[in-house]
Amino acid sequence: MSLCALAMMGHMPGEGFLASLEKRLERVAWNFTPSEIANVLWGYATLGVMPSAGVVGLLEGQLRAVAGQLNHQDIFMTLWAACFLSIGSPDVACKLARAVGQRALALSEMPQYKKEDLAQMHQFIVACSLDLTLRASVPSSVLELQGRMAPACRAAFAECDVTESWTQQQVSDTLRSMGMAVEDDYICPLSGYSIDMLVRDVDASEQRRTGQAQKGWAVEFDGPHHFLSNKSPNGATLIKQRHLQLLGYALVNVAYWEWNGLRPGQREDYLRRRLQIEPGTIGGNTGREPSSEEHADAIGSADILHSITSGENAAGESEEDAGTVVLP
Repeated sequence: MSLCALAMMGHMPGEGFLASLEKRLERVAWNFTPSEIANVLWGYATLGVMPSAGVVGLLEGQLRAVAGQLNHQDIFMTLWAACFLSIGSPDVACKLARAVGQRALALSEMPQYKKEDLAQMHQFIVACSLDLTLRASVPSSVLELQGRMAPACRAAFAECDVTESWTQQQVSDTLRSMGMAVEDDYICPLSGYSIDMLVRDVDASEQRRTGQAQKGWAVEFDGPHHFLSNKSPNGATLIKQRHLQLLGYALVNVAYWEWNGLRPGQREDYLRRRLQIEPGTIGGNTGREPSSEEHADAIGSADILHSITSGENAAGESEEDAGTVVLP
């Protein structure tokens, strides 16, 4: 069975099977078509697996050899895979972006794309905007492509369906019963990501009245479609987590099987433990507030993202004024 087929099923293969699959890829990848390359990369990314150095080298070389034959779907799948691979290896992501850069730019003038393809491209744009190492290394053709397509990609991403389960509502209701201020299905204004619950320990009016600083959390209820067969997060979930962390959100992920295993009387204690462990952190479980350096990095990255997706100039200022980016 192919890696792409396993990924479509959400089935994480065992280490032995994956190793044998990689050995086979090393024997045949030199003869892959553009679609086969894109499917393999998409499969790795969806499974949240980093390919071996040997496989990466072969796929990159073959990608360069057939770059002129790539269609737009091949390119969007490859760049989305690069979006995942950049989490662990920005260098690999940059190599893939360079391999498809000029061809991607040539295809950017097509009159119509599928919404799903544009949504994938939006996540790559967000990755380049927030990960300064990645952004500094991608070719100018890819940056130009972002400039041309960013508004359409953001619009397509916003149209993706957001479904709220009754179990997610249980989490939201429990947080409210704890006295927390909860905003369901919050849309991050900078990235366009939908956050299941934006949670604060005091509401906005109380904060203004008392001057009390808010502690805030981005709480994500992760249902079955966020996970593979072994209950590890899939690539799409890992990408979203990484981007929200880079944006400075204190991210708390509630896995469906953990929540479903709780009795009603245990739910508040569970959430108290999670919020005590993770408030104010950037991608960690230490319970500390972010350092001034981390906060500055988050705001700087957000400023770049705002500039790219809103059509501002290179200095980060709009035609009318230069606003200040404020993280939620």
